[in-house]
Amino acid sequence: MQNTPTPDAPDPVAVGSTGAPPKGAEESDQRNGGRPNGGRPDDGAFGRIAPALAALAIVGTVGWWAFAILDPWVAAGRFPRAYEWTSGWPLAFAASTGVGLVAGLVRRSNPAALAAGLVVGAFSAMVAAGLPSFSSNATYGDGPFLMPVYAIAIAVLAIYVPAGPRSHPPTHRILAAALILCTANTLPFARDTSTPVALLVCLVALALLGSQRQSAALLPPAPGADRTTRAVWYAGLALIAWVALAAAFGDSVPRGTIKLQSVVAGALLCYALATRLRPSDVGRVLTVLVAGVGIVVVSGLLSELDVARDEGWPRVLASRLRLFGAHPNQIGPAFAGGALLCGTLALLSIEGESMLRGVLRRGLLLVLAGACVVLVWRAQSEASSAGVVVGAAVALWSVFGPLPRRVGRIAIAVVALAIVGLGLWATPLADPAREWLQARALEPNSAIGQRYHYWKMSSAAIADHPLFGVGPGQYYMHARYAEPSYYDGTNQSFHPHNLLFAVAEGSGLPSLAFLLVLVGGLLEFARRALLGLTRGRRALIAAPLALTVGTLSTNLLDLGQVQPTYLPLHLWITLGLCATLANVTGPGATARSGSPAGSAAHRTPSRTMNRIGRTALVVALVGFGLLPIAADGLIHSGRLMAFTAKQMRAGYDRIALGRTLYPPHPQAYYYEVNLLGQLNASADEILEARRAEARRTPGDAQGWLMLAAPLLRRGYFDEGARVIERVLELDPHGPDVGKAQMLRAWVEMYEGREEDARESLFQALVNQSTDWGLLPNEQRRVEDSPIRSARRIVFMVRSRDEVMVQIELDDIVERLGEYAISSIETDPYLARRSLLALFTAYDGLDRPDRALYWIERYTARVESVFPSIRKLEWVVLDRLGMDERAAAVVDTIDPSLRELFADTTLSTQVTRDPRRRARVTQEEMDRILSAVSELDVFEDAASPTPRLELSVAYHAAMGDWDRALADARRTLRCYDENNPRRNASEKILTSHFVDRGAPALVILRYMADTISLQDVAERRSGGKNRMLDAIAGHIYTYWLPSDGNVVDRARELLGGTGPAGDGLVERLERLYRADHGDS
Repeated sequence: MQNTPTPDAPDPVAVGSTGAPPKGAEESDQRNGGRPNGGRPDDGAFGRIAPALAALAIVGTVGWWAFAILDPWVAAGRFPRAYEWTSGWPLAFAASTGVGLVAGLVRRSNPAALAAGLVVGAFSAMVAAGLPSFSSNATYGDGPFLMPVYAIAIAVLAIYVPAGPRSHPPTHRILAAALILCTANTLPFARDTSTPVALLVCLVALALLGSQRQSAALLPPAPGADRTTRAVWYAGLALIAWVALAAAFGDSVPRGTIKLQSVVAGALLCYALATRLRPSDVGRVLTVLVAGVGIVVVSGLLSELDVARDEGWPRVLASRLRLFGAHPNQIGPAFAGGALLCGTLALLSIEGESMLRGVLRRGLLLVLAGACVVLVWRAQSEASSAGVVVGAAVALWSVFGPLPRRVGRIAIAVVALAIVGLGLWATPLADPAREWLQARALEPNSAIGQRYHYWKMSSAAIADHPLFGVGPGQYYMHARYAEPSYYDGTNQSFHPHNLLFAVAEGSGLPSLAFLLVLVGGLLEFARRALLGLTRGRRALIAAPLALTVGTLSTNLLDLGQVQPTYLPLHLWITLGLCATLANVTGPGATARSGSPAGSAAHRTPSRTMNRIGRTALVVALVGFGLLPIAADGLIHSGRLMAFTAKQMRAGYDRIALGRTLYPPHPQAYYYEVNLLGQLNASADEILEARRAEARRTPGDAQGWLMLAAPLLRRGYFDEGARVIERVLELDPHGPDVGKAQMLRAWVEMYEGREEDARESLFQALVNQSTDWGLLPNEQRRVEDSPIRSARRIVFMVRSRDEVMVQIELDDIVERLGEYAISSIETDPYLARRSLLALFTAYDGLDRPDRALYWIERYTARVESVFPSIRKLEWVVLDRLGMDERAAAVVDTIDPSLRELFADTTLSTQVTRDPRRRARVTQEEMDRILSAVSELDVFEDAASPTPRLELSVAYHAAMGDWDRALADARRTLRCYDENNPRRNASEKILTSHFVDRGAPALVILRYMADTISLQDVAERRSGGKNRMLDAIAGHIYTYWLPSDGNVVDRARELLGGTGPAGDGLVERLERLYRADHGDS
């Protein structure tokens, strides 16, 4: 074993002794811009034609992509607060990128740095155009402040990368940009596109191309490298290869390829960090990571300003954290990692490191760490909190604890304990634990029960596919293994809430073994680095180590940020940093055997190895970088050409070309069916497009279900029957099983099997399906019902033998009622579910009287009525106008559930039903409004929406327009998608503001909050949006002179906000000129 320094000995690498280049040489390199050749431009990477062509390909592809994305978005008016090239964000992004490139050319910067500056600038295309990638996407309710924060960050990077200080080598600047773009995104390169990952691949490739001739190659460790280094290298290579095989043999090659792309990007980033940095550079890397954390924290806090102006900071701080349109379990790990990184550097670093000198910098780190801790606490994510605790323990142990001499023995002990634990779990000794967990899986709101439910499904999938798994990221495949649980009827295709299960299920047990080897290598490299550092400087390695271990510990309970990237990006980053600090790779590295740099152990790789390594890099660059970027530009620009500019054929051709260029693109088939319909394609062409979309993910029940109904409508009953059976096999307990049963009834009626069809309809009702329109039917009015809209449905299908088969829906629903009553004694849970399904059916038919009949029969048979049944009883009594009985039922509900059950339903009915609104008492209204004031500000469920809308109506009726405007903004925040949000905004405008006589200034203020929702309609209409015409006429007609000049106020509130805002200002100007006789 190599002699290693004691913990208190000086770092030999840091002081320039063993393994490091002479101090004078390093200073000379820095004086010469980081170049070892006297400051002349580095020709190593570009002295050969292949690297030069690769850099030109990156520049051409990325430059074309940015233009192809931005130009249609500009034409469509999709920019927040800007829609012309001469204004707003497009100009700022273009100017910053142009300044960086010009400055780089003047300074004769490395061509790789110039190309990387363009790649960084290309990220602005996604930020500005709102593509599903960065956290600044305003579509996800991120508020108006994120765009400036990310615009500043990207503009600074776009200038820094090509024209940064000469003391910062080009490769380091490129890697800094890549690390910030990773860290400053709370959902790393996520949502539903692979393009950000492709841009990351381009950046890393440029970093590898940008220094020395052998930099353009991916080279294996030298023959003299130690066993750990070789094991990590070959485990990483094997992991990539195995994930590639799993993607090829998995259910969906496109989805698997996207996960493989993220693994390749992470591995390339790790390789670049490990081979292009010196140990003395790690402090700069940590500074970059801290900067990324700062961007996230600042943008997160700023994004709440928009909410705080309506709610106030006390309510915002008392609500569960909802930032960037993400669940707390997704954003919690980002802030947990930030707290560990900044806290460790601030509290545990004793000796002077350039990044940490001075009280100001240490104070800034403490502020960031404190802000991250507060955000983790507000996220109320147990997994993130556990990650903070585990990471803090790792940091303390790394700095102050005794370090083990061998990590391998500890790893063997851990593996042995895991094997013993699995063996015990398989024995009857674990039966009590299994029964307890199964009971939790049948309970509502049990976190451990939910995880146990998904872990069972994932385990079954692993048992059936142990070698290559079901396909990376294809979690829908485990839905077929679902067992009865509380989550029946809900989505069964969520991720397995555990990284180990996710990797083993996605790409097999071998890939899990390779991942564990990488983690073991990370710990071994960290141990060596810690032994080589004095205790005061151990925070340099303890900080990223704590971040990574904390993230991995959160991933044992929830995947969080890992969902889009398959493996945590911080795992790759920290592995590269630990390899650098352990001094096993990169410039000046020393073999474990003690061979000095330049000896046989580290001899220059052969020309053949260089060619192989260069070829591997080019393949990764083209396959996972350039092709996805080119396809993304074609598909997204084609979508806008088709649906916004109405150039259907040209848009369709672009989308088809993009799909041909890179079939794995997530949206390759997403728009085709709609486009073909608008292009008047034949029904068979549209049907074939649906077949292609279903074959893209053959194990996903949702795709086949979307194909089933069109097949039956076209008369392909045999194929439709096979598709329906496949849906029921793939997802037997999912949310759409009722729809599949309904369609199966159609097939059975066509085949003349009426009894089988009745049974399928019964099972559809049991699964709470009310999609009556899926089957040919006839609706008939119920004459003796107290509800005028009550109806009954008769399903009518002409069989293969030309016989009309008719089934009365009432017969099936009544059977469901008898089934619920008969199950009370044997299975109370099944009885409640059946009664809920019956209520759902009769509610869809507007027949609360029949629902009440069965609820009364049920309550007469049970001693203690479950609260959910009391809720149903209250709903039907209230619908029937039985106020006294309804009030009595409300009094029987537990007070803690009364708000959830009664107030939400009451507010829904009061808002939608004018007759019910007339009967509401002031006491009821006060209770609902008090509940509104106590709602979680960032609640993601739909339940607050009716209460908020009722609050808008109430305050509008009372003339409290400021409060009505605030509640209107709160209501619109409950909608995640633009179309529902636009529809809700128009309803609020007409029903609660215009119809209630709101002052014209109030309507103008409301339009200032919602005008961007009308941008697309204004563009499509060519400036002739009738709704804006009506609004302008109303505002001008009822404008009060005391409010000032109408045109000036409109220009102040709406000028420059987009096509709809400017269009409304122009309409008011025309009205003003016409009224005052101005030319």
